Amino acid sequence: MGLVAVAILVDADPLAGFWFPLLLAGPQLTQGAFTVGVARVKGSGLDRDLGFRFRTIDGLLGIAILILGFLAAGATGALMEQLGVETPDATVAELIDDAAESDANNATGQDTEALDEAGSPEHDSGITDDEQDGRITVWIVMVAVFAATAVPIIEELIYRGLWWSALLKRGVSEGWTLVITSLAFAAAHFELERFPVLFVLGIALGVGRSLTGRIGASIIAHALINGIAMAVLLATI
Repeated sequence: MGLVAVAILVDADPLAGFWFPLLLAGPQLTQGAFTVGVARVKGSGLDRDLGFRFRTIDGLLGIAILILGFLAAGATGALMEQLGVETPDATVAELIDDAAESDANNATGQDTEALDEAGSPEHDSGITDDEQDGRITVWIVMVAVFAATAVPIIEELIYRGLWWSALLKRGVSEGWTLVITSLAFAAAHFELERFPVLFVLGIALGVGRSLTGRIGASIIAHALINGIAMAVLLATI
């Protein structure tokens, strides 16, 4: 929220320029830093406390979890459609789409202004209407890369790492730990319409921690899920 206020104070479009990745990455990086700090200062480190370890088999397990997650999410989405509940795009996807439209609109406005000042179509940039519908900027690419790489690591450290270990240490059964961390994972996205889909994805990711005692496979699966989603999104802009 503080970063949003700064953007407003400086009269900056929060979906333009470096504000876009900054506003999205700031809270995630803060949570990640807090989680790492807790494990190192008050615990025994990321490996022992949070299961932050990778094994060769985690690659295959990550793909298996990816498939499980997609099947579960697809079934949940289909059920929601049957019940008449719409499942919108993820918030990050919507923001990237808005950012692309904002950039295109800004470019269109600049082109129109230049054309008006020149008084002649020869000064037009040559951008067609179709090209103005959406543009991929370096800032949008940065957000997509961040969502596909850093976000999976941070979120798995928090939910299948810190939360998971904390609940087990307090005597919560592994089954309930899986449910509670998945609920927290879904709720933290603040997307009520997508809550059921996010919950079942959380269950699938939690299976990786439950089977292996570490979060390596969950991170790989989470990165694949986000990476595929971002690649599809960028391809449609």
